[in-house]
Amino acid sequence: MVLEFKKCCTCVPMRFGLAFWGYLKLLFDVVILFIRGFGIEMQPQIGLFSITTAFIVNNTVMVDFIMNIVFIIGCHRKKASLLFVYYVHSMVFLVITIFLCAYNFMTMATNIFYSEYNNPLVSLIAYFIYIGAHCYMIFILRSEITKLENNTESTTTEMTQPECTLKMIEDTEQQNEIE
Repeated sequence: MVLEFKKCCTCVPMRFGLAFWGYLKLLFDVVILFIRGFGIEMQPQIGLFSITTAFIVNNTVMVDFIMNIVFIIGCHRKKASLLFVYYVHSMVFLVITIFLCAYNFMTMATNIFYSEYNNPLVSLIAYFIYIGAHCYMIFILRSEITKLENNTESTTTEMTQPECTLKMIEDTEQQNEIE
């Protein structure tokens, strides 16, 4: 049994909610890239491990940025194929995000010199909220893909197999006499 939704957040059409999510993620990706870019330069001790971690995170965010553009185009053009590509990306990105969040939280928990401005509990709550919202949007996205594919199938079925209706002329003549 798969969850199917008719609306996003119970009141917004799915396509508009998904497009909003795409634009929001695009904005977050830009902000993350900006912050990560300056964060590496501001660290006094840059080791190979920090550079490797930054490289993985930055490349992951860059791929997400590109896929969000594909997703937004798919939403606006109602292309199920583009939405499906983003759907697969979202599933992979969710797994990567969970691993990165777990790694980040373990690093925060074990680092003695962790900054007082970064509270691990707040970060953990933010991670759970983001992962929960991401899962919800994956379900909404799957519902939209199913809806678009069903609309495409019904349109092609109607075009290839026209419905034959036969009306008796006598019935219409009798209705004209009654009126």
